[in-house]
Amino acid sequence: MFWALPDDNTQMIKNQNPLSWKFRFLTLLITFIYKTLHLTFKFVEHDLEQEQKAKELHPEGKYIIALWHKNIFSSIQSRVPYPHITMASRSKDGEVIAQVLERFNYLPARGSSSRGGKEAMQEMISLLKNPSIKLSAALTVDGPRGPALEVKGGIIQIAKQTGTSILPFAGLPKRGWKLKSWDRFIIPCPFTTIHLFKGRPILVPPDLNPEQFENFQTAVKLELMELEKRAALLQLFT
Repeated sequence: MFWALPDDNTQMIKNQNPLSWKFRFLTLLITFIYKTLHLTFKFVEHDLEQEQKAKELHPEGKYIIALWHKNIFSSIQSRVPYPHITMASRSKDGEVIAQVLERFNYLPARGSSSRGGKEAMQEMISLLKNPSIKLSAALTVDGPRGPALEVKGGIIQIAKQTGTSILPFAGLPKRGWKLKSWDRFIIPCPFTTIHLFKGRPILVPPDLNPEQFENFQTAVKLELMELEKRAALLQLFT
């Protein structure tokens, strides 16, 4: 396995679907493309103090990155040296994604809001609570199928139960392509510069009532939209 964890932790999550040779080839191809592209990008960090604040809000320095699904390509590229706990669905496509994530030392909790979402959320909570796993988490707050730019309640529940703060995050390229997908998915051009923005950390109280979730969902959305506005001022591809 390729997780950045001790050997005893690598047994905590097992692949649910054995891959055919076609899927294994696809996994290797995607990994090769991702790693090759990574070598061509230049990354510019903004708001490093916000990430430090998020670390200081948890005794083990853990936090949960919140990002829009459309920015996941650039965001994963920017976090290659810093693996996270994340989610991948139980579908065949999700299995390929999980395999690719593992090759970048990410730790995928298996499921999504459409397939096994509750199980994956509980798994992510357990992993964040485990003191032997020294990883923060990352989550697309409007994935896996939208609606686009609307924060779902899962990240609020995870933050509430784990005591980790939510760190709004956006990785946006100077040049790129926008797909005609539900989220207008962004793919950065090779050799472009990717700017990395962080918003103010949001700490969710452990005694938060379900009726109050919407207030925190709105707070996360406003922070993420503010990052998009800042990127637009720099004439980045949003």
